[in-house]
Amino acid sequence: MLQALALDEDLFEAQFFLARNLRLQGDREAAVSRFRIASALRRSDFRSGGLLGEELRALGRNKEAEYYWLEALERIDGELERHPDNAGALALWTQYDRGLEPHEDNPEFGMLLALGKP
Repeated sequence: MLQALALDEDLFEAQFFLARNLRLQGDREAAVSRFRIASALRRSDFRSGGLLGEELRALGRNKEAEYYWLEALERIDGELERHPDNAGALALWTQYDRGLEPHEDNPEFGMLLALGKP
């Protein structure tokens, strides 16, 4: 990824997967920086903004997290208009809109998924 970014820092995939790698390594500040770049590079991608919100929340920056979750929700709405059967988008919509932890033991989460729409 670093080699790809050395050639072109505007590669969404390289920024996004580097951010995910940094997240897994526990380097939250660096992950935030890369998720922010990835989110700006591909305005239709809902995952980068959502994960950015998750990292910001983990850092205690809740207002910033909410901003990026709202932005992710707008992007998810667009994705669901184009692909209403995208279960990943639907699951994240539920998590970010309701502040729920995505888990099958949560009855509201399961109900929304069973309905097939937010």
